[in-house]
Amino acid sequence: MKLNLSATRIKALIKKEVIQIKRDKSALLIAFALPFFLTLVFGYAISIDTNKIRIAIVNEDAQSSSSADLISFFNNSKFVEVKLITDSHEEAKREILGQKLSATLVIPADFNKRLEKEKIAAVYLATDGSDPNTASFSTNYVRAIMNLYVEYQNSKHGVKLDSQIEITQRVWYNEALKADHLLNIGSIGFVLSIAGTLLTALVVARDWERGTMEYLISSPVTTHELILGKILPYLALGLGSFFISFACIMIFFHTPFKGSIIIFTLIGFFYLILTTGLGLLISTSAKSQFVASQAAILISMVPTIMLSGLIYDIETMPQIMRIITNIVPAKYLIDAMRTLFLMGNDWSILLPDILGIILISVAIYFGVLRKTKKSLE
Repeated sequence: MKLNLSATRIKALIKKEVIQIKRDKSALLIAFALPFFLTLVFGYAISIDTNKIRIAIVNEDAQSSSSADLISFFNNSKFVEVKLITDSHEEAKREILGQKLSATLVIPADFNKRLEKEKIAAVYLATDGSDPNTASFSTNYVRAIMNLYVEYQNSKHGVKLDSQIEITQRVWYNEALKADHLLNIGSIGFVLSIAGTLLTALVVARDWERGTMEYLISSPVTTHELILGKILPYLALGLGSFFISFACIMIFFHTPFKGSIIIFTLIGFFYLILTTGLGLLISTSAKSQFVASQAAILISMVPTIMLSGLIYDIETMPQIMRIITNIVPAKYLIDAMRTLFLMGNDWSILLPDILGIILISVAIYFGVLRKTKKSLE
């Protein structure tokens, strides 16, 4: 398909939208005031909790019955779900990197020996600090199960454990275990989802209501030029929202950032292309500013809060809901943001997230192109 783009016409459309932005201050409020407000709300007002953790057990003392008994205690706990039992540290670490596990419990090779000779039940625990609340719960649950195990050893085997429990803990990816870091990072995804979609959700509907769409239809402007002219000014405003949110969480909440600012900006740019396209798709479908605004809030806000992993752990959802989360754009952005802030430039996580954002963007713009063609006809 030949695009036949005209830089002059695109420039004229962009100028029209810039003039409209100056006249309609609501776009500026959405772009700059809304992200500042929402970021502060997320940082100060929202908290999260958990009641079940997913762990891997690395059993280096597989030949002893003592380690088998300990594993059975974890398997039978209603607060712990043992997702993996292995002798490989790397396998367990990969599962934590993929955010499929909350912690790794290591039963050392001398576990049974120390249990019998030193009367100490010694284990090692590595927790995922990117979710501080879960990391804290993991430590408490493991300690509680170890206490039950010690009581079992004392009552059933007559083993008196004087020193009882020795848990050596290591926290990965957020050593300070600050719970607000998790929500502050997630607020970027929430802000971009809401602001990016709202910015463009009204532009075409506004033209239909004011009668200016007829002028565009009768002009030599092509469909592609119309889409670019509508998107580019609001994409620039969306980038302003993006960097305001970033500045807020760095200045007000001192959130650590371990990744590349270039990769961070590119991912944010790709996501804004997606959300502004989604807003334009809503706008071309609704042809009414009221309907478009309501649809934009519903479509962008609810999935971001409920199905992105921002508030609720995706792995604990029913299977059908986990499948649905794969088409929620915010899931990929929030996962990428957490990786960049707390882990660094880990491409094994970032690349699938970037591809997910790009694929959904392509699908949205295909829908925009088809819907806009119908509108112009």
